[in-house]
Amino acid sequence: MNPLVFTASRSVGGLTLPSLREQVLQGATSGSHVVVNLKEYPTLNSLEAATLLRLVLEGRKQGVEIRFAHVSQQARQAFTGLEAGILKEATQTDADLSPVEEVGEQTLELVAAGRQILEIVGEIAHGLFIAPWRGRGIKWDRTVEQIVKIGVEGVPIVTFLSFLIGAVLALNAASQLRQFGAAIYIANLVGVSMSREMAPLITAIIVAGRSGSAITAESPEAGTTAAWPPATRPAGKESTTLVS
Repeated sequence: MNPLVFTASRSVGGLTLPSLREQVLQGATSGSHVVVNLKEYPTLNSLEAATLLRLVLEGRKQGVEIRFAHVSQQARQAFTGLEAGILKEATQTDADLSPVEEVGEQTLELVAAGRQILEIVGEIAHGLFIAPWRGRGIKWDRTVEQIVKIGVEGVPIVTFLSFLIGAVLALNAASQLRQFGAAIYIANLVGVSMSREMAPLITAIIVAGRSGSAITAESPEAGTTAAWPPATRPAGKESTTLVS
């Protein structure tokens, strides 16, 4: 069987790539061979290369073998710059899922999240209540070290931010309370709001941001020295494991 030959053109009125795709898919039958002549395309941009590759994929679905002829070296480079997964079959999207499938998918996600939470709670409970009674005592020196890093070393930045936020709060409150003759209550407003509301919130944010990121950087999953054996741990690197 002689292959069907299509010549792609960039000229006006010619067979451009979008119209070429339509003609190839409509004119070719299952089992036929199609040759696309790219002589008039010495170079290809990423969109044009992706269009041709999608044409190959859609033709494969219909049982049509599509080949390219007269592909220049510059055009070949456009194909190499595309992602490898562009010719893979498109997976079923969430929009195509039935209501029952959506409920099932969400249920599986909830079960997986609950399992991870239970694993974390189990590890914490094991380290606090079971490990100390099985010869794995708590390393109090490392524990105190972590308390100092998380709490004491975070005091300066917490104090500095609290001072700045309190100053801004006092300046904004003064301009409003002065209109009602209540400027004498600015100190009480700032003191109560900062000590009862803002200070715990700022402390929580600093601990979660500063200290939490530091703990994550020292975790075994982050590839740190916390999980390295003593023989392979570099000099000067100490493990932060709290349980021996």
